[in-house]
Amino acid sequence: MAEDRSTEGCTAGPIAKLVRVKDDDTEVVYTAMNWRLPLDGKQKDISNFRDGRRKANTLTDATFSADVVWDPDDPPTTEANMGLRLGMNLKVRCYTDETHFFEVFVKVATISPALANIDGDVVMMPFTAGLNNNEIVYPLDPT
Repeated sequence: MAEDRSTEGCTAGPIAKLVRVKDDDTEVVYTAMNWRLPLDGKQKDISNFRDGRRKANTLTDATFSADVVWDPDDPPTTEANMGLRLGMNLKVRCYTDETHFFEVFVKVATISPALANIDGDVVMMPFTAGLNNNEIVYPLDPT
């Protein structure tokens, strides 16, 4: 079982894999580049009725961002592919090297217009997402 290090570790890397699990349990995977996950390990002031106010470490302000990469004939925004849209829940594998990655669960917050590269054979779409469950699991071996 992987160790949970919610406020530690690498916060940027070259490659990430976006995973959507469809209703029939099949996984659709797209590659993303230049992922970033700035972590705010500061304590937040949290209140509740029973205990009053207290300090706790949270990741509620952490925002994941990356550039989704795809072939122009295979966009991730179509339902036949990933169906990438605002509010979608994704599992993201943020690779720190060839064999290890962070695994985070995110909800897509913004999707920017697609940008074609100079050759026109690869398209990139920047997007951002918030953490869904406020935890990061590291490291995991690729499967």
